[in-house]
Amino acid sequence: MSAPIALRGMLESAIEQVIANWDLVAKSQAPAAIHQLRVGIRRLRTVLRLRRTEATRQSIVAFDQRIARVGRHVGQIRDLDVLIGIILHAHRGKEIDNGLNRLTVILKSRRAAHAKDLAKFFAHSLQTSLRADLARPEGIANKLDDATKSPLLKDRAQHDLHRTMKRLKSRAAQFETASIDELHNIRKAAKTVRYTFEFYAELYPQQQRQDFLIALKKLQDVLGTLNDLTLVNHIKAIANANQSDANLNHAAGYLIGYIEAEGTHIRDAALRSWRKVKRTKLAKYKFDPHQA
Repeated sequence: MSAPIALRGMLESAIEQVIANWDLVAKSQAPAAIHQLRVGIRRLRTVLRLRRTEATRQSIVAFDQRIARVGRHVGQIRDLDVLIGIILHAHRGKEIDNGLNRLTVILKSRRAAHAKDLAKFFAHSLQTSLRADLARPEGIANKLDDATKSPLLKDRAQHDLHRTMKRLKSRAAQFETASIDELHNIRKAAKTVRYTFEFYAELYPQQQRQDFLIALKKLQDVLGTLNDLTLVNHIKAIANANQSDANLNHAAGYLIGYIEAEGTHIRDAALRSWRKVKRTKLAKYKFDPHQA
């Protein structure tokens, strides 16, 4: 199978996920649909990057910018959903006190406002046009295809995976001392590796691909907990805007401390997970399907 044919299938799969959840989000803004739409957008943008060549760069960049704009709007709601979930987890099995309850009410109010804005955003002609384009994946594929390049799928897989893994290794080189923003960038690079690998997974022996995906997913999960630290600014902003509310500020301080404490011991777990990823056979052989 040639790479263009395989990439066309990847493109259509990613678009299907985006469309299915786009319609759900447009109707209800349900947390699960918000999350899946965000994941679908990331998968789609990964495919767009895989297809990018000098001949297709202009078309891909323009389309990617349209998709990224949707992702940013959806991401605002997803971040609030995560924070609300953290509060529930922090007080699992306990009655939430007045301060945390007040904080939850404010977060839900902000979420409702963002959801209202998102509904208007989806109703705009620019987004309805994008939704119509997504419903015609064949047209997108034809526009993005570079007919001058048709490498075999195995060669393309090794090239794409080695390149994305190299970026991840570069960002994770100073893992022990990485700042919160740098850890966030490591997490994004790990996601790109995972989504790229999922497209090519069938080229590799079952046990090897399972070992790699399990190790990589564990790394992503741990980094996801660390990524919660980037959401602390939402809590600080609410506290600053309600300085006269002693209960709320006490709850905000508690929640920030809880998130930061979780991050402290999770960093070591993330480093161990990263080392396991590097020790997998596929990573050692630089994803060469001929050696797998």
